[in-house]
This record gives sequence, C-alpha cells and structure tokens, in this order.
Amino acid sequence: MEYAADNIFADGAQGSPAMSAIDDTMWDLICDFLGGIVGAVFGTLYIRYSHRTHRRRFYKLMTALTGEPAERAG
Repeated sequence: MEYAADNIFADGAQGSPAMSAIDDTMWDLICDFLGGIVGAVFGTLYIRYSHRTHRRRFYKLMTALTGEPAERAG
C-alpha cells in the first residue's frame, strides 16, 4: 500500500530519513521474521504445557471474538 501511494503521490512513505526504502523494507522483514519465531516458540510452549481446560477457554474466547469457529486441535 505504501509503495503504491508513493508512486501515485510522489510522497516518501517508504524508507525513513536515516534509511533508504530498501533498507527500511529489509528491517521490516527481519522484525517480522523475529516476531514470527517468538510467536511460534511461545505458542508451542503454551500448547505443550497448558492444561486442556485453558485451551478450551482460549478456543471459546477466539470463537466469540471472531464469530467463526476455528479448527479444533486437541
């Protein structure tokens, strides 16, 4: 979205004053990757060490928030 807006309006949403657009995008991807790893580790630990009743409560909460039943695991 930022890329399209930059091209249409010739604005500088991509990048920052200290970085070029490529560097900014690369740091975004690195941070996204690290966040995914952290989420995967904590999610795995939660599933491994939580009690089944906690998972059911979490499932009910997510179903209530999204309005759609998720696939049930365990």
